[in-house]
Amino acid sequence: MPINYLEGDATQPIGNGPKIIVHVCNDIGGWGKGFVVAISKRWKEPEAEYRRWYKDCLLYTSDAADE
Repeated sequence: MPINYLEGDATQPIGNGPKIIVHVCNDIGGWGKGFVVAISKRWKEPEAEYRRWYKDCLLYTSDAADE
């Protein structure tokens, strides 16, 4: 299957039907540069979920280290 490259604003996907925006991110809790800035301007949930996930990972990691 060929890859179809499109140019434009990824936060404004074109075409009919639901869209999925896939973005590879770090796991060090950093959010605030690059593509995620555009995501945060359009939707608040992705940043909030990422930060919640990171906080939960820290809690899990520190709990596991205590055992």
